[in-house]
Amino acid sequence: LFRRLQTVPRALVLAVLALGVLLATPHDRVAAHAALAASDPADDAVVPLPPSRVTLTFTEPVDARLSSIEVTTTEGRRVDRDDLTVQEGGRRATVSLAPLERGTYIVDWKNVSTVDGHPLSGRFAFHVGERSSDALVSKGAPTFPSRLEPPARFLLDGGLLILAGTLGVIATAIRPSRGDAAAWEAPLNRLALAAAGLALAGAALQLAAQTSATGAAPLDVLSGRWGTAYVTRVVDVGLAIALTLMRRPRLALVPMAVALATLAATSHGMAVRGLAAPAVIADALHLAAVALWVGGLPAVLLLVWKHRGDRAEIAATLRRFSTLALIAAGVVGLTGGYLAWLQVLRLSALDTVYGRAVLAKTVFFIGLILLGVANRRWALPALARGARRRIRMTLAIEAALGVGLVAAVAVMTSTFPAREALRPPLPGGVATTLDGTNIEVRARPGLPGANEITVTVHDARGHAVDGAAVALRAAPSGQEPDVSVPATGSGDGHYQAPVVFGARGIWVVFVSVSPSAGFDTSGSVRVDVGGAPPPRPTPSIAWGWKGLGWTLVIGGVFAAAAADRTWAWSGRRRAPWYGASVAVTGLVVLVVVAPRMGEPTTLPATSPATLTLGARVYEANCQRCHGAGLVPIEGVIDLRMHALMHTDASLLTTVRDGRPATPMPAFRDTLSEKEIGAVLVYIQEEVRRIEASATPSPLPTPAR
Repeated sequence: LFRRLQTVPRALVLAVLALGVLLATPHDRVAAHAALAASDPADDAVVPLPPSRVTLTFTEPVDARLSSIEVTTTEGRRVDRDDLTVQEGGRRATVSLAPLERGTYIVDWKNVSTVDGHPLSGRFAFHVGERSSDALVSKGAPTFPSRLEPPARFLLDGGLLILAGTLGVIATAIRPSRGDAAAWEAPLNRLALAAAGLALAGAALQLAAQTSATGAAPLDVLSGRWGTAYVTRVVDVGLAIALTLMRRPRLALVPMAVALATLAATSHGMAVRGLAAPAVIADALHLAAVALWVGGLPAVLLLVWKHRGDRAEIAATLRRFSTLALIAAGVVGLTGGYLAWLQVLRLSALDTVYGRAVLAKTVFFIGLILLGVANRRWALPALARGARRRIRMTLAIEAALGVGLVAAVAVMTSTFPAREALRPPLPGGVATTLDGTNIEVRARPGLPGANEITVTVHDARGHAVDGAAVALRAAPSGQEPDVSVPATGSGDGHYQAPVVFGARGIWVVFVSVSPSAGFDTSGSVRVDVGGAPPPRPTPSIAWGWKGLGWTLVIGGVFAAAAADRTWAWSGRRRAPWYGASVAVTGLVVLVVVAPRMGEPTTLPATSPATLTLGARVYEANCQRCHGAGLVPIEGVIDLRMHALMHTDASLLTTVRDGRPATPMPAFRDTLSEKEIGAVLVYIQEEVRRIEASATPSPLPTPAR
């Protein structure tokens, strides 16, 4: 039936199916990897009494079977009871502790996200009573969950791209006017089988990497979302091999499209907060375009080498592939730019492993574009005149650049997205004195109790000031400090000193600097002790959907124009309609879908289910500060006075992003929009109930 559809209706059907996928994909809020959002006790905290448990809150739900929390002394003796439990849908994990003595304890954790299947691990320390002198330095998640992951992704991605690209060349570019088409397809079939073997080897190595990172058995690893995608991918490669042997290259492209889609379904795009659907669709389009363009280069190079005597046929094949590559390159550039915006967001994030891989990929992409232009303008005309050396050389260089591009992608898919790798600065700030000296103060951990203050001093010319006598005094804002603490220099303008902050709030650290040469100087820096950390950088949901819409519109128009003008094969008249259908889909996303997908600005309606969810969220996340019955602890605002005073939009923003210089943290990374709305509705209903149950004061009796 599908074959009987005319071209325009078929294109419209594809557009409708694409919109259905967009609207059907869930849009709950998650973040790339199940990163550690908060812990109790906090990282490097000095607690006066031994805790009975360690609780970790992650940015995504975790798989309890593949996750662990181990608490040990600095000597390596384990003190947890190995009774991991998860709550709040998997976002919070808890392990109980044996009775602890004074000293330092190390928390090592591992998890596997149930959203994208990515493993993660990390370590931090906390202290009971005092900070030990032999305390281990806390560390975040490693660059790669397993050393096997980057080479595994390189082999897997390279094999899948070459297999799909070779099938694409067979299906679209080979049209011999004379001779047997089987003779042209035979070497490409062998290349496709070799690429399939490469992909399966990468898949086997990837399974080994996943089991190594999680410490779980292979069957346990294969039981979750990641395992489902893995098995689907391997089966699709097997189907593609069978169809290739049956000389059904067009049909073999279907399981290959599904195999590439499984990569997108377990990529960083799947875990972009509120933008999973557009990110995964853009990633799938990106992978398909890279496969048809870069993955097809080895096949084209092989054809040029095998049939170097048939100049006219090779030139015609290269022209067909060149147009296909032109359209694919446009799609790669548009979707790649969109995905880079989602995962990088800030220029400072380029100074990360992921960011540097993005820059390397961009360099390889530009090189491929320049060589493609050179092929279309000079190498192809030279081939028609009988000069074959130039086209072979440029194709070989393009293939080498493609290898570099795949290597950069392997690194990107194996590590944290750049915006997630950014760590917020420690509490503190920078002061500039009258003589131009810069004094930077940072407090670790920035919590009430013992802290290590690091002071960095640079003169007016930006040179580090070493060998100076540096002293610190600290007091709550509005009070005068009375104790001076000398700091010890560690080189490169850094000085350290221990300081005790007695309570949460704004403290002022006064720093005096007496350099070995020159005049004394001093400055003061405000330190937010126990304040909420800044929220992680997150792409705007509204702009994310608009970005997808414009990507589809521009890409569809470009594809339609390129196909209509230069396509030199039997599908020329039909090809522009597919690009036009993509552009129409993009317009619908811009006009209909994007306006519906922004962050809510009003609270949901009150219902028993909403109140039940809100009560559960309040007890787990809010009660420790705002108290049972909305009676807050000291220093925390009283919700009974504020919950009904502000607009819905203001309340939602406060819960999402927190309040700087207060203990109110940002819950954007840990709560879904549904949970945020539910807890605010619950708080407002509790305030109304309290007000309704309050006994009014009796009016005084008038004097007679």
